[in-house]
Amino acid sequence: MNNKIKTIFSFLFSALFLYLAFRKIELRELLLALRESSWLVVLSASLMAILTMVIRAWRWNIILNALRPTTFYTAFAFTNIGFMINNLLPAHLGDLFKAYLIGKHERFSSLAALATVVVERLLDFITVSLMMVLLMWLMPVPIWMRNLGLLVGFFSSVLFTGILLLAGKGAENQQWAERISRVFPERLRSKTIQTLNLIFSGVATLRRGKVLLKLLAISLLQWTQMILTVLIVLTTLRGVNHLFLAASAAQIFVAYVVVVPSSPGYWGSIQLAFVMALSYFNVGRADALAGSLVYHLTQYIPVTLVGLWFFFKEGLSFKQVQRTRLEMSRDKTATGTEVRSGEKQGIRGRKTAHSPGETADD
Repeated sequence: MNNKIKTIFSFLFSALFLYLAFRKIELRELLLALRESSWLVVLSASLMAILTMVIRAWRWNIILNALRPTTFYTAFAFTNIGFMINNLLPAHLGDLFKAYLIGKHERFSSLAALATVVVERLLDFITVSLMMVLLMWLMPVPIWMRNLGLLVGFFSSVLFTGILLLAGKGAENQQWAERISRVFPERLRSKTIQTLNLIFSGVATLRRGKVLLKLLAISLLQWTQMILTVLIVLTTLRGVNHLFLAASAAQIFVAYVVVVPSSPGYWGSIQLAFVMALSYFNVGRADALAGSLVYHLTQYIPVTLVGLWFFFKEGLSFKQVQRTRLEMSRDKTATGTEVRSGEKQGIRGRKTAHSPGETADD
């Protein structure tokens, strides 16, 4: 399926989700519910959106430091750029592009950088799946969402366990790469070994047990903080029962619904997730939809603006985003070999070595 067809389907899904979220809702009721929100809530939720990016960048920075000491500023800038791209452009290229950027900026392979992003996502899926299991004990969950949560959690755990085993083998990674490459045609084996070695280097930080526990703790902190963000928004809604549980349900529903292809910014997905989740807590559809809009805008606008600021500050262009897949497919850099400087592509790479004060603390 080519990119154009994927883009068409993503917009169709968003249109369907928006229809399901907005149906049977009178505009007057929606506007009345929106008026219940205060500027204090809007400001607080917006600041929480930035805090989410800070925690995400902190976690990614720890993972990146296994490849090369990287400043928190760099991780924070590229994290915001990635989310901004997901908010504005189709195909959700944000994660791919931030891996490309960090690889060029820090002069290591983008494939190794992409492996660090995969670890990020697996940590997210595992954390959310654990929260879903707890949620299933506390409230009725739709069968499709329960099955999806268990399925995603299972495969994420299996894949993460496999990564842990490979990351822990160190010198034996080359042998594993050679064994795996045998399933490919001979002309692809050399590239496969090279690619796997780069991926292994990208997850090297997981070899240290203390770092792994720290990453899991940060992931739990991140998702708890995101639930608190929803809770702030829900305080303005009328008659919400069990506020923290309702906020947890809404955030977890959002986490799974956004897996489905949708338009840039996940419009429709978040609205439907709120309406579905809050229906279990005696929240009317108009109130739930109003809450979703306040939550969505307070997360969308600040992150997009911050991401755009870093994007143009780094001298980037949106044409580069469209070329990312092609550039990454051409990355044939072997383990430990520096890739070309990103300056030719408008990316400001490091000019001097890090001083001790610039290196982020693990």
